[in-house]
Amino acid sequence: MSLNNIRNQDLRTKDIRKLISLRDHELVWDSGLETNNEWVFASLENIESKNKLLNWLKSKNIENSNQAIMVDPSWSVTKEVTFGELINKPERFFRASPFQIIDLDLQWTLDYISQEVARFGRWK
Repeated sequence: MSLNNIRNQDLRTKDIRKLISLRDHELVWDSGLETNNEWVFASLENIESKNKLLNWLKSKNIENSNQAIMVDPSWSVTKEVTFGELINKPERFFRASPFQIIDLDLQWTLDYISQEVARFGRWK
């Protein structure tokens, strides 16, 4: 099993989770609102908040076509997404349900929790 990506269609959800956990120590979170805090406000409650969220996502310089998987906190639900979907249809993602989005090439990850905060990390 390669630790460089999760593109193999034969990988089960538990395999992906194990691969991710093996690389946890290599994950570096981007700075958030404060120097020692990686979380940012991620709300769609008004146009200003939505624009801030979209600008923050765009600042990550990820190609819209970049493929990823989205998982719920229990890892019981997985679905394929692209980074462009986050930008073009944020209301499909940033709502009450927490999620994690993991790049198929294990370059980056995005966490969102129901307190309307998110964080973005990159694997070294």
